[in-house]
Amino acid sequence: MYSKSFLEWLFSQGIHCCEENALKISKSLGIKRSKSDKADSKDICQYVYEKRGVMVPTKLSKPLIITLRRLLSRRNLLVKSKRSFSNSLTDQKPVANPEIFQVMDEHNKAMIDMLAQQIIEIDLLIKSTIKQESQTATNDE
Repeated sequence: MYSKSFLEWLFSQGIHCCEENALKISKSLGIKRSKSDKADSKDICQYVYEKRGVMVPTKLSKPLIITLRRLLSRRNLLVKSKRSFSNSLTDQKPVANPEIFQVMDEHNKAMIDMLAQQIIEIDLLIKSTIKQESQTATNDE
């Protein structure tokens, strides 16, 4: 999330850069014993130096794609949270005493309802964003 904002700032300043997957860098360097910011920085520099001939500058996605990715990321988080609350209802039933379970059950149901409503709102935002973009594209032609 933070790297995307930084990437957008770099582009706004006219600075070309290459965005690379951290796991790809890590796997290319093999097994490392020590882990520190200084060691990581050195490893990244070594990776970039070795790949300098084949790396190409990253192209910034269109604003619509960036917006949709952020909305979908938020939606996925809400769906996972909702599933977690749903699962915790069934997991806790056999071990909690009835009074405590009832309170937890009410709290979980309230959270599930709230998360379901937020998912609906995100879905509406996604649809309206796509619709607005298609109308803008039609008007530009």
